[in-house]
Amino acid sequence: MDAAAAADLLAGDAYSAGVRAEEREAALSGIRAVPTFVFDGRFSVSGAQDPAVLAQAARQALASA
Repeated sequence: MDAAAAADLLAGDAYSAGVRAEEREAALSGIRAVPTFVFDGRFSVSGAQDPAVLAQAARQALASA
């Protein structure tokens, strides 16, 4: 994206409805921390984590799919 397009995007509200919908969904899911990583819509890991923790959550999600 070029600089002018990025500036227009940041100045406008083209994506605001989608962002607000995702904020509501996160709140309804109990997400309160940033970052929160959600795997397969069922497993979540909150906060800054070691990559091994994220890898384990991904493996757990894959194994239970």
